[in-house]
Amino acid sequence: MVSVQVVAHPTTDLDSSLLRLNFSGAEFLFGHFSEGIHRALADHGPVKLSRVRQVFLTGQTTWTELGGLPGFLIGVSDTAVKKGLSVLGGRNLQWAIGTLRGVQFRQKIDVDVIYAEKEIVNEFMTVVPVELVLDGVDGLVDAADDGLSCKIESILERIRSTDDAGESLRSDTFSRRLLLPDTRSSSMCYIIQPRPIPGHFNVITAQLLGVPPGPAFGQLRKGLPFTTAAGTVVTPDMVIGPIEQAEQIVVLDFPTHAFITAATKVDWLRTLQTSSPSDSGKLSTVMHILGPEVDPFSEQYTQFMKSFPSTCKHLLAHPSYVPDTITVSRSARLWTALGLLSPTKFPQSHTASERKELPRSDIAIVPAIAEPLTYNLDELREQMLSDIADSAPSIAARIMQKDERKQSSRSDVECICIGTCSGSPSTFKNVIGTIVRIPSREGYYSLLLDCGEGTYYSLRRMYGAAGVVAILQEIKLIFISHMHPDHHLGLLTFLVAWTQVMGSRVIYVIAPVNIQIWIKDWSQVYPNLTVGLRFINAEHLTGANSPHITASIEGLYDAIDLASIQTVAAIHCKPAYSVILSTSSQFKLAYSGDTRPNQRFAAAALNSTLVIHEATFDDNLLSDAIKKQHATVTEALCIAKEIRAENVLLTHISPRYPILPDFMCVDVLQRVSSAGQVLADEDEHGEFLVCDITEDDKQWCENVKVTIAVDGMVVKLSEMGDQEGWTELVRAVTL
Repeated sequence: MVSVQVVAHPTTDLDSSLLRLNFSGAEFLFGHFSEGIHRALADHGPVKLSRVRQVFLTGQTTWTELGGLPGFLIGVSDTAVKKGLSVLGGRNLQWAIGTLRGVQFRQKIDVDVIYAEKEIVNEFMTVVPVELVLDGVDGLVDAADDGLSCKIESILERIRSTDDAGESLRSDTFSRRLLLPDTRSSSMCYIIQPRPIPGHFNVITAQLLGVPPGPAFGQLRKGLPFTTAAGTVVTPDMVIGPIEQAEQIVVLDFPTHAFITAATKVDWLRTLQTSSPSDSGKLSTVMHILGPEVDPFSEQYTQFMKSFPSTCKHLLAHPSYVPDTITVSRSARLWTALGLLSPTKFPQSHTASERKELPRSDIAIVPAIAEPLTYNLDELREQMLSDIADSAPSIAARIMQKDERKQSSRSDVECICIGTCSGSPSTFKNVIGTIVRIPSREGYYSLLLDCGEGTYYSLRRMYGAAGVVAILQEIKLIFISHMHPDHHLGLLTFLVAWTQVMGSRVIYVIAPVNIQIWIKDWSQVYPNLTVGLRFINAEHLTGANSPHITASIEGLYDAIDLASIQTVAAIHCKPAYSVILSTSSQFKLAYSGDTRPNQRFAAAALNSTLVIHEATFDDNLLSDAIKKQHATVTEALCIAKEIRAENVLLTHISPRYPILPDFMCVDVLQRVSSAGQVLADEDEHGEFLVCDITEDDKQWCENVKVTIAVDGMVVKLSEMGDQEGWTELVRAVTL
């Protein structure tokens, strides 16, 4: 028996429509895998990643449809799945996976990537792929036909076999772009025929006929006759009811109006439309995944839907007709709770709304909606206030005093913590991404430090459609520290969104050179991706006397009024970088990226106004930090002490601390004073931190302002350090 369930629909923070078919525990997914889909599925809970057998991607082969696939595959690889996963889709799907050749995956991913060009048959169902091709396109050439198929297969083999590779592929291994034929002229759809359902075995009838329980029952179930002790021959049809033909399901994906016409010209689809309701295997459900420009209630589309049997149900997945619910609802509950106590740090996120009602129709149309639904954050706030008043009256009293909010200077530097998690996203934390807004004579300009999957969508939820445009237009510089997926897989979506609002603006990207190759690959799908983009190889900014002074570097100095900028090789995978920059207004920023304690970084960052440093683990996991080339909390604080930083933001927190880390409201003096004991087992990178504390060190500990980053937090430098009561608050509410 198959159960059919919608597990994702398009919202402000997710661009996916996804249908789940469950066959007694075996899971199959059909639809889009946009950025954030792994986290959304983890929040909603119905899909067990270890049980997913096959993924069928619908629509076009663009990053919009499959940008969340790498993160999803990483999530699957973290489970106890015993069988490899198959991903099927359009003809250029292998090309799309091939563009990940520069990504440094930390674990092997057992995956087969298949162009769905013929019937797929397994023990549960038969899937017939339908590739709709637009008029005027004589034929599409598979990316594998351009001579790169061997290279793509080698990339897939590397993904399947890697185990925390410290070295990425050399940048010149695939220095030219993977050439791509047109990906927008075709769209993948599927018709699904589940296997027939065996008839019901009537145990009472079998026993009355003299069939003993046990192997004899199994023999009859296999279709073999059984002779009883009395000599009666019992045949299967005497004890087993008729086979029930399972009903068909169709998943359609029309990104634009043009594909509707293409669909009506497909022979097998037309045959399916005219099948009689009394036929075996009749069509029961049609899912319509439609692009924003497709009007599902136009005369053309209404007639198309009416061509299906009148008894079938239509699931409508259209961004205008499904509710704009909050996809990761538990994370939103955390933001809302913390906003009660620290309203200036957690401005209320963009409240979701219902969207359009479906017009009256004689067709059985329902919105394709994923449960559960979370809409109204105001109601959620009231509920939480009531919970806190009952269970934590001291926190409730502090909340009531928050009307007297401290007003920050409008000229204050501001940090937007978009994502704070290391490795993989969790229910309460997305992967890493931080914006630093710096005041200037014209207002603010912004820097984006790393860009994990879902960065753009999280911003869109925080600020709404209009607000995120202003954020995008402020961005002058993006820094990508290294090629681990949690640091850069959100970059393409972010840049595509930026190109839509850029006007005549320019954006600078400082990153490892493999990022440039990746962007060039996808510029074949998004032609405007490189317009206005100025790429700077992070390696060219290492050292005080770098010979690589390019026009892009000179332009960057003018764009954000730089006094200096430098990258430092991080002690992590290779290549990986930290960055330090100073502005003419005497603001100095140092961002560690992922690294073990690094003396060169500390020296270059001396006297920084703001240090943003990774603190993946607490000190009891020092051995893990050494093994995985990360830093602990005390190590990060000791680095900040060496720098004499004025403000410290600790981020990149391990998902093993699921809600708030255990080290909230860190005691800086206690941590730094105990470094000699806590860090006794340091490696060669952290040995310089094990030293006696001086009076100057103690004075620094008293003055520095340290904040632990939390998703959705917006903090100005003048507000750094005050996180008292957060842990108690979270314990008092239901998340």
